[in-house]
Amino acid sequence: MTSQSREDASLRASDLKLLETGNFADIEIICRGRTFKVHKAVVCSRSLWFEKALTGGFAEAATGKVKIDEEEPEAIEVMLRYIYGGAVDMVKETSNEQVFKSCVDMYRAAHFLLLSPLLPRIRRRLGGYCDQKLKQLCTRSSGTESTGTKLWAADLATAIRATYKADIKVFKKIFMEFVWAGRWQLLGDGECDISYLIDDTPGFIKDMLHNCATKQWLDDPVWAPKRPEKSLAGWHWECASCKVPIVSSRITRAAGQVFDPFTLGEENRVRREWCRKCSDLNMIPWRQARY
Repeated sequence: MTSQSREDASLRASDLKLLETGNFADIEIICRGRTFKVHKAVVCSRSLWFEKALTGGFAEAATGKVKIDEEEPEAIEVMLRYIYGGAVDMVKETSNEQVFKSCVDMYRAAHFLLLSPLLPRIRRRLGGYCDQKLKQLCTRSSGTESTGTKLWAADLATAIRATYKADIKVFKKIFMEFVWAGRWQLLGDGECDISYLIDDTPGFIKDMLHNCATKQWLDDPVWAPKRPEKSLAGWHWECASCKVPIVSSRITRAAGQVFDPFTLGEENRVRREWCRKCSDLNMIPWRQARY
């Protein structure tokens, strides 16, 4: 790190300290019962939204109080940390039990406050989390139920509902592709079935029916990996990455293998898998393997 970089980091840390303590604040942001004390010079110089709200002819400029009732307080707090600190760790900021919903809230708040550099970061976080959860669904077990799936499935349904209410087009596509990839469980009868939780979101149901019927999105996906150039006629008896032999999915010794949800045939039969070694740790195999 250069001396200039260290100096910039030190200044940002000092700014964050001001946000945390509220010392010398001259503006109050009120969001659904929570109050954030901020500094006009900081927020106006780093956010076009605050500049317009606090330097124009609006009431906020005279009162020094800004009400934001449209967004979640937790999301606004993260946006302020980004404005003051210049960066946020999206994984850390969404490490609660509602990662799907948190990503929706953050994306909506960043869009509302015109913080466009944050939008692709939030989108990447959502995409990465979808990969993690899909890998959980695709990992062969020894017959035991996966833990925690019911909790994140409920979070997924809540996030889909919020996405359609806010009309976040890119998230609509991501969730559609994710649910399609995990359809055998997410729209089935297991513990992570969300079909009964999204009855009040007809827009999503309509999009799913259309996209599952036409499959036009497969040629230009937003989140899912693009279809392989080489089609698979049947199940392969070797790991898609290292080519070592793998066992049949019907045998308990297959526990730990991960099958590819994006190459399922029309009859929902698995076309290829990865061995335990190649799918171990935090690697998402379908982001690594290539034909």
